[in-house]
Amino acid sequence: MEAPANHQAVEEPALDLSFYWRLICRRRWWFVGTFIVVVAAVGIATITATPIYEASTKVLVEQTTPAPMSLSGDLLSGLLALGGSGTLLTQMEIIKSRSVMEPALKQFGLKANSPYLTISVQNQKATDVISILCQYKDPQTAAKIANAIAHQHIQRALERSGENAQQGRQLVEKQLASAGSDLRKVEKELEAFRTESGVTAISEGASNLVEALQTATGEANQLRAQARAGRLEQAAIRRQIAKETPKIENQATIIRNPAVDALEGKLRELELERARLASDYTASSQKMRTLEEQIEKVRSQIENEAQRVVTSQTLVDPVQASLVAQLAAAEVRSVVDNQRSLAADQALKELRAKVDRLPADQLKAAALQRAATLAESRFVMLSKKLEELKLMEDARMPSASILDEARPNPDPVKPNKLRNLVLGLVLGVMFGLVTVAVMSVLDGTFGSVEEVRQVLGLPVLATVPSMADRGALLLGPSSDRGVFPDAFQRLYARLRHLNSQRPLSSLAVVGSATSGCSMVARNLATVCASRGWKVALVDVDPDHAQDLEEIAAPQRLDDGGDLIYPTCYPNLFVTTTAPLPTSEGEIADVDALQTFLSGIGQQVDLTVIDMPPRIASSDEIGVVGTCSAAIMVVDLAHTRRADSKRMVDSYRQEGLPVLGVVANNVPMPSDRAHS
Repeated sequence: MEAPANHQAVEEPALDLSFYWRLICRRRWWFVGTFIVVVAAVGIATITATPIYEASTKVLVEQTTPAPMSLSGDLLSGLLALGGSGTLLTQMEIIKSRSVMEPALKQFGLKANSPYLTISVQNQKATDVISILCQYKDPQTAAKIANAIAHQHIQRALERSGENAQQGRQLVEKQLASAGSDLRKVEKELEAFRTESGVTAISEGASNLVEALQTATGEANQLRAQARAGRLEQAAIRRQIAKETPKIENQATIIRNPAVDALEGKLRELELERARLASDYTASSQKMRTLEEQIEKVRSQIENEAQRVVTSQTLVDPVQASLVAQLAAAEVRSVVDNQRSLAADQALKELRAKVDRLPADQLKAAALQRAATLAESRFVMLSKKLEELKLMEDARMPSASILDEARPNPDPVKPNKLRNLVLGLVLGVMFGLVTVAVMSVLDGTFGSVEEVRQVLGLPVLATVPSMADRGALLLGPSSDRGVFPDAFQRLYARLRHLNSQRPLSSLAVVGSATSGCSMVARNLATVCASRGWKVALVDVDPDHAQDLEEIAAPQRLDDGGDLIYPTCYPNLFVTTTAPLPTSEGEIADVDALQTFLSGIGQQVDLTVIDMPPRIASSDEIGVVGTCSAAIMVVDLAHTRRADSKRMVDSYRQEGLPVLGVVANNVPMPSDRAHS
């Protein structure tokens, strides 16, 4: 067969987003069915769902902070603070506690985990208002539950307030009893001493000395403790800088110099003078204020001198410089504290000497009188506090109040029909796409022309569009326009190009039963005949004998033979594997069939063989082996990938060249990509 010089290039289709749209369209009924089922399921669930109603009660929280009590302790203050429960978070947690929820829900025969019941507690932003939200299947019950929880919370707050006030009262009563016992004991001792010693009056000087001695003793103890803390601070800083600046670590002090020593001596004198005057003058007196100013001035001079000493040292490392500055400041504080402690000890020693010179009876009487005065003061303070607690216990005030009671809401909050509708539509689309994807994987057919090319490893010679009754279509002599004829025109152009590289005398059209081999073989033969080639269409399948007889002309090609029959199409001849009509037994002899095909090949330019729908059977391979080449026909909607792959592999093992694939039943958008 001669081949014209010119040939038409065929464009390869590109995979784009339209592939997915075609995939959905191909299995649209699966998508539509899944979509309808999901939307219907969501709709039925929404319609049959139990309506849920919501009610809200608003509670105003009185946030109060109890004033600290000057009692032995802080336990009383803590008890009273618990009664207030002032913070919003605390109030919200109390409302959600079992002690509030269970009694409130018990009135309605419900529990916290009852079906259709949801309770939440929320805080209104930037306010002291707490909202108690109750959702239930009955609007009346929902409102009653919200109000019951609010009332139960307030009742529990009153009970807690009373309990805490009672505990505080009991604590003060115990302390008051102890203070009364101590007061009576001291008064009894004082009275007994007066009777025994005959001392009826205590001199004012003795009382002042005893009072000053007690005050000075407390102050001296405090200053000694402060001085010890300063020494511990210095030790900690020195341990910290031991690795950074060893030479500073080994020094006794870094601020010691003659100027500091002089200022330290002056500070000692001023502190001693202040300690001596403290028993005779108040802190607000002019003399004491002047003395405080002088002490502060000397202290400032010591700090300045210490700063000068530190800055005079050359330390490049900023960490070392910082540690040295901290140590210098600690040494300055230690100097001041030590001098104050030494002055207080000296003043205490002098005061004790004065007290020792007092008569023994006056000294003991003054000490007993002081103890009685302190016990009486404590007793009076506790008595007043007890009266306050009794008033608090009798006049209990809740820490919260109902601002707005809940009312039944006739409009349900669940189910949200609009939201469920949108959700159903979204889920329907999602599950529909998933179904399409799953079916595309499970059906085993080709999803696209690109997949045909990748799986079989062959070029796609042409794509035949999806059309109704494609198995019965046969081009007429004037069918040279349109999508369907163009597919076979492109196939003809591709074969003409391949024929220029390798002469083709016979071409086998192979494929599965549903691939459309006969339609492709007949239309390919028709197009080649219309281009001036003398073509013989041979159908090896005897089931198609009647179809070919319908287009065959009544006369034969020559009067002496019975091989091929002319048709109404110029240059096109048809035949089965035996003279018409034939039987299946006549095609079983492969050798006879090969001889038969060889005889036809001598009379025409191209023999197009329509192979029977088998999957690479041994007979079929034997017949195809006599051909120059073969083309594979696959139907994207029906041909399975595994079958086509086995067929191509079988032909390759027999050494038969498979030129390419004709993709049948291809959606129109994909076909236009080749045009």
